[in-house]
Amino acid sequence: MVKGLKLNERALSTRLEWVVAHVPAGTRLADIGSDHCYLPVALMCRGVITVVAGEVALTPFHAAERTVRESELE
Repeated sequence: MVKGLKLNERALSTRLEWVVAHVPAGTRLADIGSDHCYLPVALMCRGVITVVAGEVALTPFHAAERTVRESELE
């Protein structure tokens, strides 16, 4: 587990783990419709990327905020 990562990494689906494994270091990523923000948080905590995550629906937005806060990435 990466320091600062509170997210249970097993929560990532096989598909998201595949994406994480294939994002080159230094990538700038926009995750539109981020839901819980699991992908951006996993990538940031692994030191891979700079990210902007967006969510327009209120419930997923609050879930994303919680994931970011719990991962100490505010």
